[in-house]
Amino acid sequence: MDLDIDTEKLQKLTPEERDKAISALRQQAILLNLQSLVSEVADKCTRKCITAPGTSLSNGEKQCLQRCMDRFIESHNLVSKTWLNVQASRSSGSGMMFNSESPSFS
Repeated sequence: MDLDIDTEKLQKLTPEERDKAISALRQQAILLNLQSLVSEVADKCTRKCITAPGTSLSNGEKQCLQRCMDRFIESHNLVSKTWLNVQASRSSGSGMMFNSESPSFS
């Protein structure tokens, strides 16, 4: 991702153009975050679950990979939701750290 931003050009943008540019940057950040998550989960779970090289995975390795990926994604979702709740409470000035709604991993 190229983040070489020309501030002079940025200042000349209309508010609508600036909003579009910010939205595009946010989309790129989301994509990079997703790519990083997939890479990290693949690396960690593969190291943990694949015990020996071979032409196919054993049933135990398959189950380990599935459980590992599920736990990793659930943890990531919980952390993301908590962070968003903290950010929302900070921006609203309510002083509450978390809302009472339980996280959903679906």
